[in-house]
This record gives sequence, structure tokens and C-alpha cells, in this order.
Amino acid sequence: MRKNFILMIFIIVISIVGYSINISVSIYPYYLMLKDIVDEKDSINIIVPAGKSPHTYALSSKDLINVYKSDLVIFNGLNSEVFISKIISNLKKKNIPFIYASDFIPKNELIGSESKEYHENYNPHIWLNPYFAYNYIIPGILENLIEINPEKKDVYKNNAEILINKLKFLDAYLLLKANEINGSIITFHNSFPYFAKRYNLVIAGVIENSPGIEPSIAEMKRLTDLARLKKVKALFSEPQLNKKLAEKLAKTLKIKLSELDPLGNNYNTLDEFYLMNFLNILNATR
Repeated sequence: MRKNFILMIFIIVISIVGYSINISVSIYPYYLMLKDIVDEKDSINIIVPAGKSPHTYALSSKDLINVYKSDLVIFNGLNSEVFISKIISNLKKKNIPFIYASDFIPKNELIGSESKEYHENYNPHIWLNPYFAYNYIIPGILENLIEINPEKKDVYKNNAEILINKLKFLDAYLLLKANEINGSIITFHNSFPYFAKRYNLVIAGVIENSPGIEPSIAEMKRLTDLARLKKVKALFSEPQLNKKLAEKLAKTLKIKLSELDPLGNNYNTLDEFYLMNFLNILNATR
């Protein structure tokens, strides 16, 4: 009798305050989104570790254990995570909900990609557009969180609203500051077209069209000639990929080599992640 009473009390408490959930996200930017939305008792597991690229990362057995403990798994989609095909069938078998952030973006706002690796030839780096984050991705994720844990609806909604307002403010500021950026740039791989389109930046070319696959000598020559023709002001490496080619090209062109981080593992907030990448471009092109 006493056990039944305790169980009943437990059920009532859970129904009122909700329960903590485990969420797995494929890459760090989605952690930055989630950590400011979820309840402090919820946990977030990041699948791709710092310093690694989702385009080349292979899952460990520990990764799989953590993913299969999840109440929700969030992928970017558009074939940006090479490991997805290995776990989707198991997620379905285990009835673990999973979503693709890319499904929240209207198709007519996606940018085409020359790389054959990407699904339907769309560039997958959607998280690098703050407008996409606050207008599409965060509201889409919020809806799924509420569906899984409806008792925490107010917490999730209030937190999401605060984050969205922060990003709207930052986006407006960056749109104004973008007028100060002078000249074109070369990025390491094709990770910043959404960011560039949002802030009217000119990306003259990229070093690696497919992440982890070095360009041929002929391709490097074409890029060098293009950089001179377009009077490129700055070249950017990425912390997740070998910067040897970027260093060589910067030396050949006698231009500044800086760094852009498409995953932002060294940043603590989403707005800091966007702001610092923007300022790196602004400072490098001055």
C-alpha cells in the first residue's frame, strides 16, 4: 500500500514539473542552441568532439552508447554528417525520435553546392546563418522538445524567446557592420556561403571543394590566379582541418591568413560564435 502511494505521488510530481531528458546533437552549434533553451536538469550530448569535422568523423562505441540513451537526437542533415547512415536504422528500431535541422529551412532558401557529397546538392552549413537559427531552426527544435516533454513547455518557450531576441539583436548589428567589410576572401572549404549571403560578403573561392580532399595542382593554380584577379584581401583556415595548404597559398599570394571556425567549439554562446567569426572577417579585410 505504502509503495503504491509513493508511486502515485511520484507520478503526480512528474506530471506537474516534467522530467529531465537526454538530447544528442551532432555538432557543437546545436549544443549552443540547446543549452540556452532546455531545463538545467536536461542533459546534452555532443556527438562530434571538439577539433573534429562532421564531414570526416567516425563514430566510436562510446558515441553509440550515448546516442542510444537519448530521448531526442538532432542532426543537421543535408548529408553533412557522414556517420548518419550507420545509426538511423537503429534509432528507428529503438523508437528514438530524431530530427534534421535542415528540414526546418524552406528549400528555396537553401544554397546549391558543387560538391556531390551533399544531399540533393544543397550546401549543408545552415547553422551559420543567424537568421536561419532564430527564424527556423530554434522554433523547429522547440516544437519537438515540447512534444517530448510537454510539462516543461513554459520553460522551453521562455528560454527560446530570450535566445531568439538575442540573435535578432545581433543579426541587426551585424547587418549594419557588414558595410565596413572591404574586399573578397577565400575560405578553406565551402562552409560560409549562408553567412556570406546574409551579410553580403564576397567569397572568391575555397581551397577544398570537398572536406578532407586536397585540391590538385591544377586546381590550386586556378585558385591562385583567381585570388589575384579578384584581389582577395584575406584567406581563412579552419581548426578542424589541416591548414598546410592555406599557409602555402597565403605565402604565395602574400596575404593575411586568419581563421574561421564553422563549429565554434571555443565559444560559450551562440551569439559569441557568430560575432567572433564576423569580426575575424572584418579585421582580416581591413
